[in-house]
Amino acid sequence: MDAALYETAPKVEYDTDLYYWDKKEVLLNQTGFEIVHFTGVGDGNKFMPESMLSELRKRKRHVETKLPEKIPACRAPLKRGGLCPRRDLRRCPIHGPIVPRDDEGEPLDAPKPTQPRAPWQEAEEEVRKALDMQAALAKLEQKGKTKRRKKDQGNLIDVNSKAEGNMAKLQKLMDGKAMRERTERVDEIERDLKMRDRKVNQW
Repeated sequence: MDAALYETAPKVEYDTDLYYWDKKEVLLNQTGFEIVHFTGVGDGNKFMPESMLSELRKRKRHVETKLPEKIPACRAPLKRGGLCPRRDLRRCPIHGPIVPRDDEGEPLDAPKPTQPRAPWQEAEEEVRKALDMQAALAKLEQKGKTKRRKKDQGNLIDVNSKAEGNMAKLQKLMDGKAMRERTERVDEIERDLKMRDRKVNQW
C-alpha cells in the first residue's frame, strides 16, 4: 500500500470494528461445539448476515461538549423596570428563547413593519382597547358588589334571638342525623343481646 496513505490515515485504537472491517464470511457459531444448549445443533455452516456485520463494523464515540465560557444574559424588559439578568444557554424559562437585544431590551432582529398603519387602523385599535378596559372595569365592579353583598349578609345579627348556650349546642348535636343513626344502631345491638340471653336461659 502507498506510504502516503499511511501518513494521511487516521490513527485509532484497535477494536472489534477493525477486526470485522474486511471480513466477508464470518461463522455464526465460533464456539467450536457442535451442540449448544441454547442454540441447538450448530454444524458450523451458518454465516453472519450482512446486517450483523455492518453493526459490528461500527464504533461508538462519546463526544463531550464544552460549555461556553461567557453566557449572555436574557436582557428581556421586566414589568418593574430593568432587564432580565438570567443567564441560560438557549432559553429563558420566563421570556423564551434568548436572542440578541439592545439596551432597551428590544430584539435586534425583530421584523420591522414595511408599511405604515393607516389612521383608521390606529383609531380602531384605540377604540377596541377602550372597550376592553371598560368591560374589565365593569366585571371587577360587579365582582366587588357581589362580595360586599355576601359579606353584609353574613355579618347581620338578629338582636331578638337569644344566644345559644352550651346546653342548646349539645341538644343540637344530639338531634343530628348522625347521632340518631348511632343511637338506633346501639338500641338494635342491645335488643339482639337480650334475645340471645333469653334463648340461652330457655332450657
